[in-house]
Amino acid sequence: MPRAALGGAGSVPLTEVPLSVASDAVPATVRVGSVVDVWVTPDAAGAAEGRGAAPARAALVFDDVSVVSVPRTGSSLGPTATRQVIVGVEEDQQVRLPLSLAALAGGTVLLTARR
Repeated sequence: MPRAALGGAGSVPLTEVPLSVASDAVPATVRVGSVVDVWVTPDAAGAAEGRGAAPARAALVFDDVSVVSVPRTGSSLGPTATRQVIVGVEEDQQVRLPLSLAALAGGTVLLTARR
């Protein structure tokens, strides 16, 4: 069922989660209202500690979350290393929020968007 069929944007309570994402880890097509998946990959330092173990894998932190806010790029003279993207997490995923926030703090964030 499409999200639009569930009602207006204000009908579902959301928890806004700010993400700091490398500019090259945000698809250029992402805008307010886009639906994205949020992945986290282990930082290089953390991956080096686990040598000899199974290779570190990316983890899906949130799936099908709406972008609530994303600032425009190009407002500074030089390239921007990171962008803030705020996503809205619905109630069904809020139970995972403590583990998700810990994963986000310990790795590199990547957004994927379906078109």
